[in-house]
Formats: sequence, C-alpha cells, structure tokens
Amino acid sequence: MAYKGIEIPIPMGQQGLRTDDAATKLPPTVLIDAQNVTIYNNLIEKERGSATYNASPLTGAVVGIHDWHPTTSLQRLIAVTGDGKIYRDTGDKTFNSNTAITSGLGSPTANSTKLVEGGNETAANAKKLFILTGTSQIQVLEGDGTTTADISNPASDWASSNYPTNGILHRNRLFVWRDDEHRIYASDDDDHEVFDTGDILTFNIFPGEGDGIKAAITYKGRLYIFKGPKGVYYLEDSDSNTANWYFKKASSSFGAASPHAAIQVIDDLLIGNSSGTITSLQAVEAFGDLKQGDIISNAQIEQYLRDKVSPAGFASMQATYYEEKKIAYFTYRDNPQSAQNRMLEIDLARREIVRYTFSSKDQVTCLEQRRDTNGILRPLYGNDAGFILELDNDNKNVGGAAYEGVFQTPHMDFSFVDSKLANKNKLFDFLTLVYQPTGTWSVDVEVYIDDIRKETIQFSQSKGRGLDDFILDVDTLGGTSPEDLRKPLHGCGRRISFRISNVNANEDFRIEQLIVAFRVSDERQTALTEGSS
Repeated sequence: MAYKGIEIPIPMGQQGLRTDDAATKLPPTVLIDAQNVTIYNNLIEKERGSATYNASPLTGAVVGIHDWHPTTSLQRLIAVTGDGKIYRDTGDKTFNSNTAITSGLGSPTANSTKLVEGGNETAANAKKLFILTGTSQIQVLEGDGTTTADISNPASDWASSNYPTNGILHRNRLFVWRDDEHRIYASDDDDHEVFDTGDILTFNIFPGEGDGIKAAITYKGRLYIFKGPKGVYYLEDSDSNTANWYFKKASSSFGAASPHAAIQVIDDLLIGNSSGTITSLQAVEAFGDLKQGDIISNAQIEQYLRDKVSPAGFASMQATYYEEKKIAYFTYRDNPQSAQNRMLEIDLARREIVRYTFSSKDQVTCLEQRRDTNGILRPLYGNDAGFILELDNDNKNVGGAAYEGVFQTPHMDFSFVDSKLANKNKLFDFLTLVYQPTGTWSVDVEVYIDDIRKETIQFSQSKGRGLDDFILDVDTLGGTSPEDLRKPLHGCGRRISFRISNVNANEDFRIEQLIVAFRVSDERQTALTEGSS
C-alpha cells in the first residue's frame, strides 16, 4: 500500500554553515554543523584525507615550508623546524635522510618564520630563497645550493633579538621588517642582499598607531601593510623617484591577526583579523564599513566560530588559497589546545553562494602550496610532530588515522513548505537517504526531535538493498546510481533535525538528499490528551 502521509525532500549540497539566526529562520538548504565534509555538485561528501609526505619525522616542529624552484627544471622542498634547522628535499621525500643543511638558528616559531623568493635581479643572477626566522640573521639559499649563508649586507641594527621576521618582494626590492615594530626596510633593487648602503629605503609607517606591522601582501600591484590590532596602509610608489615614495593609510578599522593571515582570492584580499574573524578588503573599500567587510559576520556563523575556537590561536593563524578548487583555508585552535587544529574552509567556486565548513582532522603549524606533476599548486602543511602532509588526498585518512565527517541539518518545522505546519505536531514515519554508493560501510544518522536525541539509524552506503531494509511497494532491489534507502522513524514533535556522520578511516559518503515522511497528528486528539493530563 502506498504511503499516504506528507513527504518532504531536503536537498543537500547547496549551502554550508549558517547558524547565527533563529531556528525558524534557517532554510533547509543550510547546515548547523559541517566538519570534515565537502559540499559540491548538489551533494555532501566526506572530506578528502591528508597523506604524509616524509616517512620519517624531522627533528622538530615544522614551522616553515617552501616549494623551491631554483631553475625551471628543478623542484625542491625546503623546511624549517622549531629546533633551528633547515632541511632540503630533492623529491625523494627523505630530506637527505633527515640531514639538515643549516642548524643553530635558535628556536623559531611559525609566526616568526617566513620564506621569500628573490634574487634573479638580472638575467645573470641566480634565484635566492631568503629564510627569515627572527632568531638569527636572514639566511640565503642561492640557486640549487646545499647550504645557506647569512645575508651579505644586513642593516646595521639587525643583531641579537632584532633580526627580521617577515618579508615580501615588491618593485624588485626585498622589503623586510620585524614583527610588532613600525619600521620597514627595502633592499637595493640591484641586489636583494644589500640593506646597508646604496639605493636602499626605510620607512617608519605611522609609528604612533597600532602595535606594529603584522603582515604584508601585494594586491593589484600595490603593497599593503597590516598592523595589529588595527591599521591598513599602502605604499604610494607611482613616482619614478623613490625619494617621493611614502605610505598612506587605507583603513583604521581592522588589522591582521598574524604574519600569515592575509591571502589573495580571485579578485579580493581576505585578512584574518585580530578579533578572529575574516575581513574582505574589497568590501571595506567599497562600503567604507568594517561590518560590511566582515565575511564571517555576514555569513551568520560568527557565534559558531566563537563557540568552537580559542582566541589564543588568533595570533598563530595561517592562511592559503587553493586556486584549483577555489578554497581558502584559515587555521584556528580548540580550547585548551596549544596548536592550530582546526581550519575554516571557504568555498568560493560559486561566488553567488559562498559555502563555509570546518575541518578538524589536521594539526597545522604552517601552510604552503606545492606544484604537482601537472603544475597545479596543491596545499600542504607542517605539524608539531615533524611531519609534512599533503591535503586533498584520495584516501579518507590523515597519515593513516581515522577522522569523523559529520554534518547536521537545521531543526526543521517544515514551514518552508507550508507556514501552517510550523506549530503542528508531526508523527514521523520514514527517512529516505538518497546517496551515491561509496563502499560496503554505513553512515550513522542521529535523529533529533524537538532538540532531543531520539535514535540513531544506520544507512548502508553500498549498492542495492539488503532484505532487512526492503519496504514493499516502495523499494526496488538493485538499480543504478544514485541509490535511495528508506528506513522507519520513531517519534513525534514539531521539529526534526538529522546529524549524519562516519568516523572510520578510508570510508566515505556522498549524500544527495533526505526525504522526510510524516503525518500531521490529530489536533483534536492532541487537545483531549493534553486536557486530561
């Protein structure tokens, strides 16, 4: 006999997190939790894993990584560790049997470590990699060299605890500075190692404002400087005479959280700010309003972010942009963790619908990108245990370890179908899961009715039907992808929510749709029952 109740489809994969609104205002296309999942092509999938690059750990926490191409035909991976060493890998993933090319650099952190490409000032000059740690003089790796050396001509005041911590190449000059100070140095344009004589520049950037320089990035040909906690400035360098260059203020309403918190995405700059949210420079400039530029607040997930992460991690924020998949990553940390162990992932593939999810499977000290064999930049990161891992790996594990992929629908009263249903009691009968088969395993669906967890239902992710799951006149045995599997629900109430998860390594799910079947309860009988109680 065909089912005679109401069946409401709940589409998946249209929007990501949205939590900072009344439950009755949330559409069924958003999620109130989304961790270690990917949302695309109208489905929700468990996020891809992370593969360990080096089989044997380096001797300290990895605090800096750089994909180094000394020539067009050579590729190396350079790593800096927290015990003051620099390693060089030629592609065999051993880092020369974990033999450092430089040591004795003190104890740098991810916040005080920056690797910047330079050199090649003329065609005859080799490329150089400048390694800034703040704990020692700037190190220079020339071409495909196997050791580093101190920069040849440092500024006279770079000594002891005053070594630069950050840098950027702009207008064929290497600009460097120390974290939390206001002065910036620019090298000679003919030699990026020269900071003590010749055509060098120094700028004191609004020294009475903010706590000092935090980050810098070149955007649309303009050098932007971000202070902490507030202050954004840019270099006015249109004059051919460098004596006329100077910094102008762009905004005093926000600043950068850390030296690694500013990234360019498509046609915008995103900056992890000192309050822990993320600011769009384009929106601030367009509207002249910090609130309009706060993409976390505008996405209505700010309270979710505050509930999940610790402010202690803001100063250690790392960010990168994965151009191939149009995903921006920003790292955070849980309480009471001492390292970054969460990433906010911002999916910009469809600009009309920006989708936000969280990843909690990786512990990240530093983020970088590395070209694969097809020339595509892929994200990778270092961790406290001395390993480098490649994100977006085919396997559903992190260096072999399992992680949970989980998402949850809003608490739905189905008023989005008919406003009269909002206050009606519903007798929930069935839940249908529409999915793409991924293997011989299951997902767990926790059922919440009126905010109370009622039951957990397992749904197979394999193809076809087991006889125990078969419902006469409804299901068919076999079939082609996608599959749908229907199971009974138990309970009644006004609102219902579903939390779907899988916690096992190398197991996946791809969910396209949920279909909720229910009957509206007899209001007269409900009233009689309530009156007799």
